[in-house]
Amino acid sequence: MLIGVYFASCGKEKEVEKSKMIPADRIVLKGDSEYFKVVDSVKVILVPSGKQDQWEIRATIRLQNTRPWSSVKKQFKQPLERVSVNFPPKYMDKNDTELDFDIKYLSGETFEKLLKSDEIITENIVCDDNSWSHQRSYKRQKEIFERIDGIEIKGVQLYYVEKQSSTSSSSYKSSSSKSSSKNWNKVLDEYEKFVDQYIKTYKKAMNGDMSAMGEYARLLEKAEDLEDDLADAEDELTTAQMNRYMKITEKLSNAILY
Repeated sequence: MLIGVYFASCGKEKEVEKSKMIPADRIVLKGDSEYFKVVDSVKVILVPSGKQDQWEIRATIRLQNTRPWSSVKKQFKQPLERVSVNFPPKYMDKNDTELDFDIKYLSGETFEKLLKSDEIITENIVCDDNSWSHQRSYKRQKEIFERIDGIEIKGVQLYYVEKQSSTSSSSYKSSSSKSSSKNWNKVLDEYEKFVDQYIKTYKKAMNGDMSAMGEYARLLEKAEDLEDDLADAEDELTTAQMNRYMKITEKLSNAILY
């Protein structure tokens, strides 16, 4: 019996906390990124989550505004309404391939605080682990952790109050006169259906429903198709469509965060 216990213990990987440093130039910001920069290397950690047999991967990115708010105001000449991040951050491997790992959506609050400062200041963006609860085994998290070689934050977008409008409607650097050959209303319908299904599946998984895994795999395939469909959204959506897009994205973010 003691021999059996000995061999069983030898076969189990020792679970230890780990950390690594990612150079600042491997942290990529996409979208309206010229107003921000990464100032330090980023420490990524693998630590116990506080729940039995579950581990988490976390990273804290130190961002800085690249210019005072007074100079930004001169450029835009209209009030800024908000800054948002439309996609969750992604961990990347050394080949710049996205790793299959969920990070919580980032709100635009920290970006907005940076941008609206009249001084050059630094703030932290925290990348919270949002992987499925039953996927947080040490072995699985360690495998992902060891492949992390960079972080990408895309979809950083500035919204301002449209000066020419008689109301306070917001605009994303354009008027509502944009046009496109793509049926964006249909794409947004599909995006909203996806978000509703994702939230439903997420809640099932958080309640321990193992059948959600099969649904989740199908949703990942759908997410890739939607990401391709939405690739040109930043340049082609009208003001009304962009507002709808943001509301759908915020619905997803709020469901996951709260």
